[in-house]
Amino acid sequence: MAATAKDAAIAHWTAAKELARARKLRKRPYKEAWRVADSMAEIRKGAPASHFEPQLVGLFEEILPEILRLKQEWAERAAEFFT
Repeated sequence: MAATAKDAAIAHWTAAKELARARKLRKRPYKEAWRVADSMAEIRKGAPASHFEPQLVGLFEEILPEILRLKQEWAERAAEFFT
């Protein structure tokens, strides 16, 4: 089955999202979480190569503030729920 442009875009988007999540959004038992700025610098660095689609990186950067806002909001809701 041949990959379509949509399949490729989804793969690139997923790669950028997963790198950001793995690097920033989760502290690992064996290392500290990356700062958002450091994560985005790493993603931007990979954008010119084949690993990340530059246009999708730009779109990801545009929605990142909303992602972080929602992350904070849900963390606060969870804290309220469990207190």
